[in-house]
Amino acid sequence: MGDSDIEQWVNTVVLPDSYNLGVGGATCADVMTWLDSSLSLLSPSRVVLVCGENDLGDFTVAQTFANFQRIVKRSVETGVQKVVYMSTKPEPDTVEYHLQYRQYDQLILQYARALPSRQLAFVDSYNGFLAVGNGGALYQDDGLHLSS
Repeated sequence: MGDSDIEQWVNTVVLPDSYNLGVGGATCADVMTWLDSSLSLLSPSRVVLVCGENDLGDFTVAQTFANFQRIVKRSVETGVQKVVYMSTKPEPDTVEYHLQYRQYDQLILQYARALPSRQLAFVDSYNGFLAVGNGGALYQDDGLHLSS
């Protein structure tokens, strides 16, 4: 569930019983609008969530994080056992947002550690990309979306 990273990421044909609810340009605020109906219809046990990068052009880190918390809380309330958050990434075309990305991810990491029963898993994509050099081959020509 989330933005274009999810929309372009998963081929649900090879992942049985999974659904791709990614929408290019989606924000955490957008995810909130379709969250309840999606959770009710699909009753997932796990949700992979990618949102926040698109929010930070219009919302503060605090506002974006508040929406993220609402998504996780609501997901858990409806029976989701685990939310897996794929963190921001250091895209070459969004350098002006990287400090905000890091602040946002830090808030989420602290939140994940504070939740009971490991309800929120934090996948550190940002540092993972840096660890492998964050080369251009990781991205499409737009310097924003992931390559195959």
